[in-house]
Amino acid sequence: MTILALDFGTKRVGLAISHGVVAAPLKSISFDRSNKQAFFSQLQEIVTEEKAEKIIMGLSLKDGQPTGQSEISRQIGDDISRILSISVDFVDESFTSIEAKENNAKDIDSG
Repeated sequence: MTILALDFGTKRVGLAISHGVVAAPLKSISFDRSNKQAFFSQLQEIVTEEKAEKIIMGLSLKDGQPTGQSEISRQIGDDISRILSISVDFVDESFTSIEAKENNAKDIDSG
């Protein structure tokens, strides 16, 4: 199954693709709240090109509870599902930013 993963930000959306077990970075696309249609069109092209069968979106939760950003991400994810006719699943990404910062610090310190 081909899965497209979205890391939704206020201005950019990071994309990764998995055609099997491992996901690989794909690219980032712009997101402009005043022109959501452009975002949905660009995302549809990527879904079609990559033959994605499902989308996974990260939700930034705090202590397991929704945040303002996670609510926006969930709403956009629901819109993506409806407009693109594709299944969208949500995953808790609460600690991924902390882990990334820790890993970057380790990489910097290892040199």
